[in-house]
Amino acid sequence: MPLKILFATAEFAPIAKVGGLGDAAAGLVAALQQMGAEVDVVLPDYEGQIHDRQRLDVPGWAGPTWFGAHRHPNAGNITLIGHETLTRPHPYTDRSGTGWPDNDFRFMAFSAAIAALVEIREPDILHINDWHTGATLGFVQQPPPSVLTMHNPAYQGTTVGCWLDVLVRRSEAYEWYGGTNPLTGAIALASSVVTVSPTFASELVEPGTDFGLSGPLRARGSDFGGILNGIDTNTWDPSHDGHLPKPYDITTSSRKREIGRQLSEETGLVAGDEPLIGMVTRLTEQKGVDLALDLVGHLESMGARMILLGSGDEALARQARKLSRRSERRFVFVDA
Repeated sequence: MPLKILFATAEFAPIAKVGGLGDAAAGLVAALQQMGAEVDVVLPDYEGQIHDRQRLDVPGWAGPTWFGAHRHPNAGNITLIGHETLTRPHPYTDRSGTGWPDNDFRFMAFSAAIAALVEIREPDILHINDWHTGATLGFVQQPPPSVLTMHNPAYQGTTVGCWLDVLVRRSEAYEWYGGTNPLTGAIALASSVVTVSPTFASELVEPGTDFGLSGPLRARGSDFGGILNGIDTNTWDPSHDGHLPKPYDITTSSRKREIGRQLSEETGLVAGDEPLIGMVTRLTEQKGVDLALDLVGHLESMGARMILLGSGDEALARQARKLSRRSERRFVFVDA
């Protein structure tokens, strides 16, 4: 019998993708499936796609919640969780980039729904990802062996302390300086905790690079570690990447310059063979976007050009748009 894994995440590419979580989740699921595991991906129904609804037995405070199967042409079969607060044009923020004010309720309700689904599906392993699913282990009375993957521990979902009253299992694990922290609770309760590389794992147990988590993570001892993230070498192989105007490999590398020249023409950059810097990222200081923007004024003296593609923090987006208008064809910002 294949190993049954219930894999709960707030993002799953290409259905829902804001940052690296969506790609990492999809890649991990694909790897598990290649190893023979039966993976049940559980995702919020952000777009209201469930048609054949089935009600979930969730606590009364959560309100009506349902689930349903969904078939995506690229992602395959997944389970969507429906709730009136989950269906939004963006998983986390409004048009200004400000977080939805009820995000604590939305993802507490999502976590309670995952817990209810665990009771129905009875997986061999429950795999949760980041803070959005962290409260799940506080809602399952008898959870199966579980794994928490921390993709971005800078975001922890910390909220008011009254949420401790709705958790049915070891609510004290979620208490965080008088508030409720879904991530630290999951760190305490998961059977194993992993992050995106061994180096990052070592940084997270050292004060100053730990996002405040060194204590809880040290307490897990050998149950905490890092597994190195990678890339999908099939998807990102330029020899057969359908997004490129011309494929290239080591024997046809001159085509790469042709593609660079074509991109320069399409985006209005200075033409030529000067180095072209590309940055595709969520707009946040954590990703170093502010540092990259500080370099724009030096591109001409460096003999370089730059394209930034991303979305996120509106202040950074405004700064990028302003620099793009006055950069004399050295810098282009593409708002994703």
